[in-house]
Amino acid sequence: MTGNPLRIETSGGVLVGFVVLAVVVFELRTVLGMLFGIDVSGVVYFPVALAVLVGLLVAENALRSVGSKEG
Repeated sequence: MTGNPLRIETSGGVLVGFVVLAVVVFELRTVLGMLFGIDVSGVVYFPVALAVLVGLLVAENALRSVGSKEG
């Protein structure tokens, strides 16, 4: 087997990874509130978290398309 064994090769895998990351980010808000007493407003937190997740998804997609053109 050559290449990176952890590389996601399908769009379905990217989608599943995105959903798992979104759940982790959502739960991070709960952890901040329960463990550290930091009350994060959802009005600010969710749009910022969504923007970061979409940015990561776009960056991953761009890197994947560049990687497929090299090989």
